[in-house]
Amino acid sequence: MIFRAVSSRVGETVIQESNSMNLGETYCKYIIDNDLPQVINDTAQHDISVSLPVTQMIPIKSHISVPIHREDGSIFGMFCCIGQRVNPNLSESDVELMKDYAEQVASKIQNISIAALTASRFMPSVVTNL
Repeated sequence: MIFRAVSSRVGETVIQESNSMNLGETYCKYIIDNDLPQVINDTAQHDISVSLPVTQMIPIKSHISVPIHREDGSIFGMFCCIGQRVNPNLSESDVELMKDYAEQVASKIQNISIAALTASRFMPSVVTNL
């Protein structure tokens, strides 16, 4: 897994753009496989999250993650929010808000893909006879 976009508070540089991790060592894999919930108020309450090295490395105390789906249903990526404190206020409404953002991003990705495909169809071909 490669981090393509990262936004964090000033001074926090634990995860940076273009950093990578083994997918099996991330929350994403376990959320996609339904082994972890999309909203985790306290990572200490889940054996899987406790066992992941990234939990201690950052540290992660709360977490929300939702997939970004392509039009065909495959997963393009994930939106993740990481908290360094336990957050009992996280709820399904937060997950729904992130799903809305994920759908907006998926739509933009689809539009960009269509535009690129359309543009490539109209690119002039150069034929040379050597």
